[in-house]
Amino acid sequence: MSEKRWVTFDCFGTLVDWRHGIATGIELVAPGKGWELLDVYNRHEPRVQREHPSMRYSDVLTEALKRTAAEAKIDLLEDDARVLTAGIPFWPVFPEV
Repeated sequence: MSEKRWVTFDCFGTLVDWRHGIATGIELVAPGKGWELLDVYNRHEPRVQREHPSMRYSDVLTEALKRTAAEAKIDLLEDDARVLTAGIPFWPVFPEV
Protein backbone atom coordinates (compact mmCIF):
# COMPACT_ATOMS: atom_id res chain seq x y z
CA MET A 1 0.00 0.00 0.00
CA SER A 2 1.23 3.44 -0.81
CA GLU A 3 1.09 6.05 1.87
CA LYS A 4 -0.31 9.42 0.85
CA ARG A 5 1.66 12.43 1.96
CA TRP A 6 0.57 16.03 1.82
CA VAL A 7 2.49 19.25 1.97
CA THR A 8 0.78 22.57 2.50
CA PHE A 9 2.10 26.09 2.50
CA ASP A 10 0.74 29.61 2.73
CA CYS A 11 1.07 31.69 -0.42
CA PHE A 12 -1.88 34.01 0.25
CA GLY A 13 0.26 37.12 0.71
CA THR A 14 2.09 36.38 -2.53
CA LEU A 15 -1.15 36.33 -4.50
CA VAL A 16 -3.37 38.78 -2.64
CA ASP A 17 -2.66 42.41 -1.73
CA TRP A 18 -3.44 41.93 1.95
CA ARG A 19 -1.97 45.33 2.86
CA HIS A 20 -4.56 47.05 0.68
CA GLY A 21 -7.32 44.81 2.05
CA ILE A 22 -6.45 45.46 5.69
CA ALA A 23 -5.93 49.21 5.20
CA THR A 24 -9.27 49.46 3.41
CA GLY A 25 -11.00 47.54 6.20
CA ILE A 26 -9.47 49.78 8.85
CA GLU A 27 -10.61 52.79 6.80
CA LEU A 28 -14.21 51.59 7.15
CA VAL A 29 -14.09 51.77 10.95
CA ALA A 30 -11.60 54.67 11.23
CA PRO A 31 -12.15 56.97 8.23
CA GLY A 32 -8.99 58.70 7.08
CA LYS A 33 -6.71 56.44 9.13
CA GLY A 34 -6.53 53.16 7.19
CA TRP A 35 -2.98 53.44 5.88
CA GLU A 36 -1.74 55.23 8.99
CA LEU A 37 -2.99 52.45 11.27
CA LEU A 38 -1.75 49.64 9.01
CA ASP A 39 1.68 49.83 10.67
CA VAL A 40 0.05 49.62 14.11
CA TYR A 41 -2.01 46.64 12.96
CA ASN A 42 1.13 44.98 11.56
CA ARG A 43 2.73 45.09 15.01
CA HIS A 44 -0.28 43.43 16.63
CA GLU A 45 -1.03 40.62 14.17
CA PRO A 46 2.23 38.65 14.71
CA ARG A 47 1.87 39.06 18.48
CA VAL A 48 -1.63 37.57 18.36
CA GLN A 49 -0.32 34.70 16.23
CA ARG A 50 2.54 34.03 18.67
CA GLU A 51 0.21 34.12 21.68
CA HIS A 52 -2.40 31.89 19.99
CA PRO A 53 -0.64 29.72 17.37
CA SER A 54 -3.71 27.61 16.63
CA MET A 55 -6.14 30.52 16.35
CA ARG A 56 -8.11 30.74 13.09
CA TYR A 57 -6.95 33.54 10.81
CA SER A 58 -10.36 35.23 10.97
CA ASP A 59 -10.02 35.45 14.75
CA VAL A 60 -6.43 36.70 14.45
CA LEU A 61 -7.65 39.51 12.18
CA THR A 62 -10.38 40.41 14.66
CA GLU A 63 -8.14 40.40 17.72
CA ALA A 64 -5.37 42.34 15.99
CA LEU A 65 -7.88 44.97 14.86
CA LYS A 66 -9.26 45.25 18.40
CA ARG A 67 -5.76 45.84 19.74
CA THR A 68 -5.04 48.35 16.99
CA ALA A 69 -8.21 50.28 17.78
CA ALA A 70 -7.47 50.25 21.51
CA GLU A 71 -3.95 51.58 20.93
CA ALA A 72 -5.29 54.30 18.62
CA LYS A 73 -8.08 55.11 21.11
CA ILE A 74 -10.80 54.30 18.57
CA ASP A 75 -14.12 53.01 19.86
CA LEU A 76 -14.74 49.79 17.99
CA LEU A 77 -18.18 48.20 18.04
CA GLU A 78 -18.21 44.40 18.34
CA ASP A 79 -19.70 44.04 14.85
CA ASP A 80 -17.03 46.37 13.43
CA ALA A 81 -14.26 44.22 14.88
CA ARG A 82 -14.97 41.57 12.21
CA VAL A 83 -14.72 43.99 9.28
CA LEU A 84 -11.41 42.55 8.10
CA THR A 85 -12.76 39.02 8.02
CA ALA A 86 -15.85 40.14 6.13
CA GLY A 87 -13.67 41.94 3.59
CA ILE A 88 -11.34 39.07 2.66
CA PRO A 89 -13.36 38.08 -0.45
CA PHE A 90 -12.89 41.63 -1.75
CA TRP A 91 -9.13 41.94 -1.18
CA PRO A 92 -7.54 42.46 -4.58
CA VAL A 93 -5.20 39.96 -6.17
CA PHE A 94 -2.01 41.28 -7.69
CA PRO A 95 -2.28 42.02 -11.45
CA GLU A 96 0.18 39.29 -12.44
CA VAL A 97 -1.97 36.69 -10.69
